[in-house]
Amino acid sequence: ALAGAGALRRSRHRDHLRKRLHDGQRDGPQKPRLEGLAREPREGQQKGARESLPDAAKQRQSLAAYCKAGKLKQAARLLTEMIATDQLLLPDHFAVLILHCHKQRLWAQVRHWMDRALESQAALPATLFNCAVTACCKLEDLEGAHRLITRMNDCALKPDRDACTHLLICQAVKGLPYQDVVQTMDAQGLAPEITTYNALVKNYCRKGNLRNAEGLVADMREKGLRPDATTQKHLLKSYCANGEMDRAEKLLQQAFAARQELLPVHFGFL
Repeated sequence: ALAGAGALRRSRHRDHLRKRLHDGQRDGPQKPRLEGLAREPREGQQKGARESLPDAAKQRQSLAAYCKAGKLKQAARLLTEMIATDQLLLPDHFAVLILHCHKQRLWAQVRHWMDRALESQAALPATLFNCAVTACCKLEDLEGAHRLITRMNDCALKPDRDACTHLLICQAVKGLPYQDVVQTMDAQGLAPEITTYNALVKNYCRKGNLRNAEGLVADMREKGLRPDATTQKHLLKSYCANGEMDRAEKLLQQAFAARQELLPVHFGFL
């Protein structure tokens, strides 16, 4: 009985193979399945795939790897060698270093590599210009920031709000009249916001430039913005620091009359 069962299984297996062979001849040759090989390519195949990448892409990957590992000197050395040997330079090569330096707040490095990128005549995106404008403003290089914005306008690019805000703050730090700051704000098409005005008032007050700070507050009211507790704090602190106690008391009384929000720190200055 066992022998008969084994013979029956072998017979069914032969019939199954004949049927598959017949179907294969009718439908055409079947491609072998290579799923296992495709999942795990050999070492030689991986090496060949890497070698087929363009040199520019390889350099970009190397720069990104250096920056990710915190090896900024190696990345700078590699990009300097590429510039010296007249290799193909893409905006991505400069973008890797500029964006990394911007993230690390290395403002001098951002400006340096942006200058090299502009020398290469590469078509740079607006993101790199915005980073460079911010770096110039942090370094209080107002002329450099204006040159970059002019270059952006020539390339039909527009600075973002963050870069424009840093430009306005740099103007305030440099002690430019508040009229010039407002003119720049209008020229860049920035919608008036209380946070932007507070940042400008803060920097004018830090420099003891109370007249420009008060002018900004007046311009703020003309544009329909109401000074908040932060605005009052910057003015009161500056008044008390400069011995203008009468003006500080007057400002506090006006805030009381207008039922504006007052904080304990406001009374602490007095």
